[in-house]
Amino acid sequence: MEKIFITTGTYPFLQKIEAKYPTEKLVMMFSSDHVLLLHETSGKSIFQVPRKYDVFHSDGEFPRKGVAIFQHIPINEENRPIFEYHAKKLLDNSSTVKGLIAFRMLRPAKSDTYIIITCWEKAEDFSNWKKMQVLFEEDGMLSKLTPPPGNVYQSPSYIATYTIDREMNASQEEN
Repeated sequence: MEKIFITTGTYPFLQKIEAKYPTEKLVMMFSSDHVLLLHETSGKSIFQVPRKYDVFHSDGEFPRKGVAIFQHIPINEENRPIFEYHAKKLLDNSSTVKGLIAFRMLRPAKSDTYIIITCWEKAEDFSNWKKMQVLFEEDGMLSKLTPPPGNVYQSPSYIATYTIDREMNASQEEN
């Protein structure tokens, strides 16, 4: 089973990790206030203290350049199977979604917070897709992540946005 391990830190520190493991699938992502390094593997983590997730649904490869949206969704233990079923439906037809490059749906190993990572050509593509999801839901045509009755969510969900730019990363290495 594929796993994703995530760590954060300073750019120079994460850059050293990335350089030390050139054959691993690593993706560095930048937000407005921190840098994240993601490791995708079927083996063990190369990080000393990672956040660990199992990939339960995925498509595509992480891009060299784009925008990554991390949707953090805390789910009660007893509602995990229901959530995963509905979450998988959300991107079943991902090949028809304009601007969507890749996605990963992550089950937490030690917490209650799932992460749905979607990678887009640009941020506007995500915004447009999100608007379409809301329109469909209002029409009753789409029940994608509509929760079943009861308290499915442990706490409010939130979104984090990251930039992926491996060319920028390479140019910073040269400086």
